[in-house]
Amino acid sequence: MPKLSPSSYALQLSNASTLTKTLSCNLPTLSHFNYTDYTNFYEPSDDTFLMCDALSLDLPSSSPKRVLELGIGSGCNIVHAAGLGGVEVCFALDVNPYAVEATKRTWEANEIQGVEFYVSRSDLLGEGTEAWWPSVDCVIFNPPYVPTPDEE
Repeated sequence: MPKLSPSSYALQLSNASTLTKTLSCNLPTLSHFNYTDYTNFYEPSDDTFLMCDALSLDLPSSSPKRVLELGIGSGCNIVHAAGLGGVEVCFALDVNPYAVEATKRTWEANEIQGVEFYVSRSDLLGEGTEAWWPSVDCVIFNPPYVPTPDEE
């Protein structure tokens, strides 16, 4: 499968009856990263872009005010969620310090306005999370995966 572009794309989803639906959304800019940046945190890939599509379809109808992403990688998903409108506060957590810095860079590069943003090197139950955790309306978690051959 070809690598999808992190700007705007269309993804074809097909089921056994050959019904095809095209999903598309505008993605946050990631042009502030270069190849060497991705050696330290998860590079956005097809699963990232599919998550952005799912957020585009589901987040507006559920109207969350406070969104948390756990395992932020580049920050693509939390920045996309913030840009959909209606979100007031975003929390972003990762145990990887490079992912924390990458997410800060993505937030700044996309110039998100009117949304409070908190990013921290922590896990879900880390120190300080108990103060805001009960008030989160939506949790985003898109764990990285390693594709394997069908035989496995």
